[in-house]
Amino acid sequence: MSPPALLPLPAEYATRAAARQDEVDPIDALAIAFAPIEGVVAALPDAPIGGPPTAVQTWFDAAAAAAKVDNDGSLAAAHDSARAYRSRAKADNTRAAYRSAVRAWCAWCTQHQVSPLPASSRDLAAFLAAGRDQGLAGNTLKLRVAAVRFLHRAANLPSPTDTAEISETMPASAAMPPTRKRSARRR
Repeated sequence: MSPPALLPLPAEYATRAAARQDEVDPIDALAIAFAPIEGVVAALPDAPIGGPPTAVQTWFDAAAAAAKVDNDGSLAAAHDSARAYRSRAKADNTRAAYRSAVRAWCAWCTQHQVSPLPASSRDLAAFLAAGRDQGLAGNTLKLRVAAVRFLHRAANLPSPTDTAEISETMPASAAMPPTRKRSARRR
């Protein structure tokens, strides 16, 4: 028996995802797209370093979904299995929160025409300041920092969150009142 083919994203995967697009949540569609196909070990494509924010968001959603693959004994399957276990080390709710935060980061990057991966500390600090100016809570900003850190670690890149610019922006933004308050929710 010959070893399975290793393909970054076979055409059959794209067809699967497109066929289910109307029926399933987009995140679930990615998991379906990366579900094992007999005879093919699907490696998660390399991170779109320097790519457009939409590509980074799509890649991260797939990386965070991390469906467990059948390990057929090949090195590629073992790598995919290890990646899935790493991703599953975070709770489902944490991964969902990270996906939401990375979507916000990528949307901001699109608006300001900057690269989300790798991110610069300066751009990340501006993103956090903009969130604070919109009235986001300190815990939401901390979550966004953690999500961007996780995004960079998933891509095997150094994190832009481990700088003085970020560590000093966070407490300063929490100490200052937001410039624009969010509307209060009615109970």
